[in-house]
Amino acid sequence: MKSRLAFVDLMRGMAMLVMIEVHVVNSMLNAMIRHEWWYPILNFINGMVAPSFIFISGFAFVLASQKKLDAFRSMKYDFWRQLGRILFIWIIGYQLHVPYMSLKNIRQYASQDEILALYGIDVLQCIALGLMALFITRLIIKSDRIYFGLHAAAGAVIVFFAPLAYSFDFTAVFPVPVAVYFTHIYNSNFPIFPWLGFMAFGAVAAHLFSLAHNTGADGRFMKRLLALGVILSAAGGAMMYALSDMPHVIKDIRAWPHFFFARLGIVFILLAACYYYARRRDLNGSLLLDASRETLLVYWLHLQILYRQLWMNASLVAHVDRTFGIIQCALATLLIIALMLATARLWGGIKMRYEYAGRTAVWAIVAGCGVYFFTM
Repeated sequence: MKSRLAFVDLMRGMAMLVMIEVHVVNSMLNAMIRHEWWYPILNFINGMVAPSFIFISGFAFVLASQKKLDAFRSMKYDFWRQLGRILFIWIIGYQLHVPYMSLKNIRQYASQDEILALYGIDVLQCIALGLMALFITRLIIKSDRIYFGLHAAAGAVIVFFAPLAYSFDFTAVFPVPVAVYFTHIYNSNFPIFPWLGFMAFGAVAAHLFSLAHNTGADGRFMKRLLALGVILSAAGGAMMYALSDMPHVIKDIRAWPHFFFARLGIVFILLAACYYYARRRDLNGSLLLDASRETLLVYWLHLQILYRQLWMNASLVAHVDRTFGIIQCALATLLIIALMLATARLWGGIKMRYEYAGRTAVWAIVAGCGVYFFTM
């Protein structure tokens, strides 16, 4: 593990594990406990997971692709591998929403609500779309200045256009499966506006970090990023407080540009904290980094455990039915995290020892599931 990338994996791994806590709390915690004084604080912390996850995906893509640009543009092995990764993320994003494991059953038994839930855009589809945009534009644009300038401008447009996007009915222009990428309707939790702004600024931040690293000034860059994070989070928080008694300004706070920049500032602070921690600690062999390297597996598997109907024709979440207290939620979170860490280490070890066989097995399983889905 190269030291310049260890802090990236650290932040991604932390976001992944906190995401498990988010899903456990959101789906299992007793509704009465949500009125406690501390719950809004926990809810705010949990709300930082998705921005961190999307931001670090763009950041990691830029750093990891720097030495592969020639292979990308000549469509060599790295090109197809990167394209396959992005499409795989997209496939898993939709698979998690599939109500039945065959197309025939979906057509026969799926309700209208289940179909709309299938269309809904979650964090994986959002990340896949953002990575595809970064990938395609990187193939076309050779100039770093134009490439990163374009994504900085795109990020700003996405953020400041979000209030208008939240009030516009995109179904009047696009069919529902496409419209949900632009708006929050129909259980679309992570539409382009404003979520892909985090990825765009993550890509730009990675470029600036790389320039600083090449001149030995990455520490100075992180200090400036930390200071900028404090300023953004403080200014955004102050504006949210000032406008808190004006709900008519914008109906959904997630569309507020100052709410976006407040969270972006916190993401900057978290990134700097992970950078300084990774500089002072040897992270080789860390279970957290194992989870980071196998993020997609951990994300998919823990959702299957929580939401898939695996026990007596009902999911674990349905069995609990939001009856858990604080201690029960904490224990459930720790148990699932422990299982995910063990699984990530086991699968990572298998892939490291049998890289080609492991990759072939994954795509064979995907192909088999696809054949089953379309034929059964």
